[in-house]
Amino acid sequence: MSGELTIKRSGGWRKAAALGITAVVVILVMLPMARMLSTRLEAGLMPQIGIAILVPVLIWLLYPQMMKLLPGDKSASETLRWTIRDGMLTLGETEIPQKTIKMVYCWEKDGDWTVNIETTGKNQLLRSVEGDARSVRQLYALVDALGFRSQWREA
Repeated sequence: MSGELTIKRSGGWRKAAALGITAVVVILVMLPMARMLSTRLEAGLMPQIGIAILVPVLIWLLYPQMMKLLPGDKSASETLRWTIRDGMLTLGETEIPQKTIKMVYCWEKDGDWTVNIETTGKNQLLRSVEGDARSVRQLYALVDALGFRSQWREA
């Protein structure tokens, strides 16, 4: 069996850059606050608890904004050929022995599908292109060919 997948690119460099920029901004905001608290000799746990709560909140708020600021096509896609032959799944350049596939998980969010091929090695996460029905059909064909059609649950 063989086919083609049009999937969403992971955008790894954008995520790493956004996380790095977010970390720098949070440090620049939190260092003056920590200095102020140490010079005023604030004792007790309240300043520490406040900082411990504020840092994750700032990351949660700033990270999506940094992703929006960075250049690059947010809906970039790539095309992979897949084949299943002699007990081996080939996804582009990646070869996965079928006996190492434990489970295939599928879920849908806002019309876009994600497929996680769980293996004993490195899992493969495949996402349909936003708003592309053909991409969803291609993912379904792969899931069906792997024998995990029951995992594909329509909403």
